[in-house]
Amino acid sequence: QAIEDLGDKVTCLVCHRGHGAQHGDLLRLDPDRNQLCLSCHAEMQPELMGDGVQTAHGRLPTLSPPQVAVAAQFAARIGTDNVLLCATCHKTHGARTNEFLLAFDPAQHDTCADCHVDRQSVIGSSHDLRTDHPEVVNVIGVTPTQGGACSGCHTAHRAARVPQPSALDPAGQCTMCHVAGGLAADATLGAVNHPFDK
Repeated sequence: QAIEDLGDKVTCLVCHRGHGAQHGDLLRLDPDRNQLCLSCHAEMQPELMGDGVQTAHGRLPTLSPPQVAVAAQFAARIGTDNVLLCATCHKTHGARTNEFLLAFDPAQHDTCADCHVDRQSVIGSSHDLRTDHPEVVNVIGVTPTQGGACSGCHTAHRAARVPQPSALDPAGQCTMCHVAGGLAADATLGAVNHPFDK
């Protein structure tokens, strides 16, 4: 029976097959290529893998040895050749947080910075909104206190705020906050700004 034939009721049989399963744990689809997750969460496909998508999380990046070690702390699934999967960060069984079924609790652990060690300087900086805007919510309704240091600007799948493109900031990443009326209105972009390629 195809997954789409099971309706919208979530039961064991949505993911597992009692007889004839061709994958480990009696799974219906290959768990090492995100097929199983995306069969139900098809709306995530454009957000993770669409044209112009900036996040690498949905594009099956290869994890470095330190990133594999971080995933191992949470007994997370890693794909063949150390590929990042949906199930590396999310767990259908035994999740640490209920809302997003995360394998870790971002409020208790800066897991983003553990994997992205080149970004650890954000922790405790003015971009770590836990210091001065701990209760402001991002596009998925999460506060910096709940989501960790990086969640003020990023979610794992997209920008944490609606980009505000301008002549000074064509991508709109800085002007999400650094504009009059924004979270960083006291540090708005001036006529002289960081250079960018045209």
